[in-house]
Amino acid sequence: MFLIESTPDGGIGEGLVTGLVEHGAADRPIRRVTGVDCYIPLGDAAGLMLPDEHRVRAAAEALLG
Repeated sequence: MFLIESTPDGGIGEGLVTGLVEHGAADRPIRRVTGVDCYIPLGDAAGLMLPDEHRVRAAAEALLG
């Protein structure tokens, strides 16, 4: 599981998962938990786009079955 604070598209997590898949290293499920797909807000609003505990827990539970 990759926990990435940036947006889903164009971030480092996207490249890491693609690299694992392309090199055959993804022999088990992979999940990315990312921030919200939006422009990055400024100030206190920036915290609103970050992955929250519920999304991280749901992804971990999905991986563990």
